[in-house]
Amino acid sequence: MTMCEFAVWIPTLDLSSGDVYVTSKLPNRGDVIDVCEDNHLWSDRELIDARFVIFKAPFLDIALANTYLAPETNGHNLDDGPPPVPNTLQYRARYMNLDLDGLPADLAAYIADNTRASAWFTLSDMTVIDAMLTTRAPIPITEAK
Repeated sequence: MTMCEFAVWIPTLDLSSGDVYVTSKLPNRGDVIDVCEDNHLWSDRELIDARFVIFKAPFLDIALANTYLAPETNGHNLDDGPPPVPNTLQYRARYMNLDLDGLPADLAAYIADNTRASAWFTLSDMTVIDAMLTTRAPIPITEAK
């Protein structure tokens, strides 16, 4: 079993383009951006950039963590080609709810620290990931494009 680390998009900034079809493809707070093998050599920029948090998960198999990168499909098999129009399928099907009530205090403090005084946070077990991992609600369509 190969253990892993993963980077999560942190900003609370609104990246909305004003166009739901474009906005649905942009990362949102809590989206897993990348998954790497344990002891990955993150760049200095990745380690200090306030737009990301890096979680080390020495207990988590990389194959499972890679499922966090899956886009929303709403049941469409992406092997059958692009999804039907209107395409508002989101960048990630699931996200890490970084604002979840009841997060351990040290984890909440790490997420809130924009200085990145600590480059990464080591999670202790799957219970925190299981609690934070949330399925995105579909984007409602008010008109076809």
